[in-house]
Amino acid sequence: MSPRGPQIAGQCRICSDSRRLTLPARSPMLAGMLLRSFLLLPLALFTACAPLAAHDRLSELTSILGEAQREEAEKYARYEFAKASLYLDEARAKNGYGDYATAEVYATEGTELARTALQTAKQRRDLERRRKRNEPLVPALPTTPVVPAAAPPAEVTPPVTPTSGSTVIPAQVTPPEAVPVPPAEPTAPKKKLLPPGMGGGQ
Repeated sequence: MSPRGPQIAGQCRICSDSRRLTLPARSPMLAGMLLRSFLLLPLALFTACAPLAAHDRLSELTSILGEAQREEAEKYARYEFAKASLYLDEARAKNGYGDYATAEVYATEGTELARTALQTAKQRRDLERRRKRNEPLVPALPTTPVVPAAAPPAEVTPPVTPTSGSTVIPAQVTPPEAVPVPPAEPTAPKKKLLPPGMGGGQ
């Protein structure tokens, strides 16, 4: 074996010359490079998939928001639609800066809100349609307000006309029945709570 590597006998394909071919020696540096490349391969594949996952979530959010907009979610589910739109804007910005993981998180949260907005808009729109179908053609007449009944007047006994030799009794007024009010419980004075060492007397 030569210092450059193992030698093999063979024939050159180009010039048909038969001579010994020398293969390059395996060095520790070459083995280390191969090992590192195999270890870095999953990392490279993972980082290559991150933009794709964020892009998929963004396109899903965009399509659901478009459908929610067709169902008039701006009118029937304002909060959810507005928040999902803001998440979409933020996810696009993060995706543009290369922060794919954050963009994917924003897009996922926005997708959940967009789905909620879509369902809410559909339900409220259907409810409004049903209400419109059941409305009478003639508008209802305004009703008179209900006035609460007043308390009954106090009973008054008619005065007695005096006859000869009798005493006059003045008219007696009987007040209406009063509702007893429970007595208020006395409240204890509140103590000021001070932190330890601030003069709390401890």
